[in-house]
Amino acid sequence: VQRCTMPGGIPDRWEAYNPFKEIISDTHFLAVKVPLKQCYVASMPAHEQFTPSELMNRCKQMKLPLGLVVDLTFTTRYYNPQEFTSQGVKYEKIFVEGHNIPDQKCISRFEAVVNQFRQESPDSVVAVHCTHGVNRTGYMICRYLIDVDGWPAEKAIAAFAEARGFPIERENYLADLRAVAASQQQSKAEQRSTRQPQLLQKRVGLQCRAPTATMAVGRIRSKVVQNRTIIPRPAGRQSLVSMVTMAINPMVFNTILVITIRMATILAQLPGSKSSW
Repeated sequence: VQRCTMPGGIPDRWEAYNPFKEIISDTHFLAVKVPLKQCYVASMPAHEQFTPSELMNRCKQMKLPLGLVVDLTFTTRYYNPQEFTSQGVKYEKIFVEGHNIPDQKCISRFEAVVNQFRQESPDSVVAVHCTHGVNRTGYMICRYLIDVDGWPAEKAIAAFAEARGFPIERENYLADLRAVAASQQQSKAEQRSTRQPQLLQKRVGLQCRAPTATMAVGRIRSKVVQNRTIIPRPAGRQSLVSMVTMAINPMVFNTILVITIRMATILAQLPGSKSSW
């Protein structure tokens, strides 16, 4: 067996981490440590060796259809990507510096690569690795699950730790994931709050063609119906719509508006009425 010396030696603590454990629940992500060239690990005990061929063989044994490998290490010295591509497995290199939170460019590229692959091969597995398959790998996978799939931070962090067998160790990574998720949740809540009145107006038909229902309601005048019952005009110049918008319960607001619009329609159809929609 050919042996060679890796420039800089085997990565520190590489042997302390198992190659991988299992797919992250409800995803197609497989977090792994970096596989090394065969000549780099030839002197190691067989159970400690982990190469690109070993990764592909283990995936086959576990019936995991490996389709893409995303390499997040900040070097190209660990293995030759052709070991994967020659076997029909796609390979993507994203240089991510260790210790620091990945920059937005790296995050966006990772998410774009995975999104495209999911569209092309929705049933295939995406193996992601940095050096140990824990920190940068954990951050990028969890960030994807938060950004793209809408997972809460704690769910993503816990699912990664369970599937990898090791938790994300760097506190700055964990803090950033939680901050990102909290910011996104706040943004979604603000969007829902902004859209709620608009959606309510659509449901009760306030966005119909001119003249609008709101204008029609504002034109309601006191009329005498068949039984001579008087329908009074709202006090002052304040329209009925503006009065009921102060109601605390949206359901009450909705009901009053629907009834008012129906009344306006009936009144518009009475003999001698000049109001129209």
